[in-house]
Amino acid sequence: MTNVKPNDTTSTAHRWGIILSGGNGTRLRDLVYRRRADYLPKQYLNFVGKRSMLEHTLHRAEKLIPAQKLLVVIAKEHLQYGAERAGSGIRVHPLRR
Repeated sequence: MTNVKPNDTTSTAHRWGIILSGGNGTRLRDLVYRRRADYLPKQYLNFVGKRSMLEHTLHRAEKLIPAQKLLVVIAKEHLQYGAERAGSGIRVHPLRR
């Protein structure tokens, strides 16, 4: 693994990131329901601190890749959960498998 400095413009100029966030979190569904009394996909739940798992992932990725070069792929039904944090980088997956 190479030593990459956070947001080093010379090494990140051609780098893009893709965050796949379209799953429904069925394996953790019972845990999520006990915490919220609701079925929320796990990536939108805050297990640690005030940010969701997706927000934590975006924060880590933005240390290496500029935010405008990050794409977040979500399921259409997830638009209601506040995925707008990803800004213009949201791409809606046409269908779940």
